[in-house]
Amino acid sequence: MSGFTPSERPRLAVAVDGTLAAIHEPARITIVELPGIAPFAEIGIDAQAVASDVAWIGMPPRLLVVSRYAAHSVVHLLDPSGPRTVAEIRLETPMTLFGTTGNHALVVGALGAAVLTASESHLTPYQFPARAVPIAAGAAGSQFVVALPSAIEEWDPAARMPKRRLKLPRPAVITALGGTERVVWMTTQH
Repeated sequence: MSGFTPSERPRLAVAVDGTLAAIHEPARITIVELPGIAPFAEIGIDAQAVASDVAWIGMPPRLLVVSRYAAHSVVHLLDPSGPRTVAEIRLETPMTLFGTTGNHALVVGALGAAVLTASESHLTPYQFPARAVPIAAGAAGSQFVVALPSAIEEWDPAARMPKRRLKLPRPAVITALGGTERVVWMTTQH
């Protein structure tokens, strides 16, 4: 039985269909097939990047890599079977990948949020009109759930509009959240 052993402490992103995983180390991303963990592709990460985030998006699964630099970000949409670049865009501010759902990804920077929408050959960024910069976000069915300082909002990535707002009974520092179409879960710093 062949497997994969990372050289450094990795982060893991699993495709929504459960067939592929991306093992994200500081210098590389290794794509493995599941359940056997057989590696079949390796992608280098730009050493000039301050940090990078990785997630799967769409069907068939495509790998989304967001690389942050001091003054901008570069986003790559990759077909794992090559691997080959499907699309590449530059965002004029450093952004962090907060979550994905369907063909959409939510990226957040110091000045606000944007939704990236993937197609077969393009990646299109759309500014998201938010009341405040999100603290944390995750997927809840086909929507994003976003933690703001005193509330949780449900955001529609296709319409790029907030749909519903849940007021928190008391202030909390939310560190992670997600859910389904009917339930929202969260963890707090305390």
